[in-house]
Amino acid sequence: MYVAPLGTDKFEFGPTDEVLEISLADLSVRPFKMGVERMRLDRLAVNDRYVFASSWSLPGSPLLRCDKQTGEVTQKALPEGSVTQLLWSGGSLFAFMTDEGIPDDPSAENVPSSRVLQLDEELNTVREFDLTLYGASVYRAIADGDTLYAVCSAPPASAQGAEGEGSFDASNIVVLNARTGEAAPSSLPIKDALGVTVHDGRLYIMRQPAAGAAG
Repeated sequence: MYVAPLGTDKFEFGPTDEVLEISLADLSVRPFKMGVERMRLDRLAVNDRYVFASSWSLPGSPLLRCDKQTGEVTQKALPEGSVTQLLWSGGSLFAFMTDEGIPDDPSAENVPSSRVLQLDEELNTVREFDLTLYGASVYRAIADGDTLYAVCSAPPASAQGAEGEGSFDASNIVVLNARTGEAAPSSLPIKDALGVTVHDGRLYIMRQPAAGAAG
């Protein structure tokens, strides 16, 4: 199990730059120093060789990679925005990103964007998925072979009103094919998914229906 300690003060970023590997067999702890203090590492992914980390709390944070054997840390600058999810699957690292859509021109429309970077182990970009048409941000995703299921937490900008309200025209689960680069809303008629997981060849969906008026 891998965790990133955030410190003891919820109002201040912890001084640590470590990601902790915790053995589930004997609860022993092995720290990996990621090389950037007070970054609040809150997005993690791992494979057999590396620990990958970044920060959703600090927009513009780099992507970090730490070699488990040597401790060598590599940094990669990312496009403007925040990393909302890191996921390693099938030999690729997937970095889900979003930005606030704040334009350089104050008179321009504020349109948040959402994308997924598919990177190889050396942090080279293999492919980029643009999910802006399907939803404003992705905080939960799961991989099943070459297929990724991503849950959009907000409807696309085209469906949002003046107060940021709106609804999904299709499912808020987006299906990505890591081999072909295709992305499309799931055919499942579910617009209120909160999380997804895959087990024994089945997709399980946690839903959060919108609260209705009562009384």
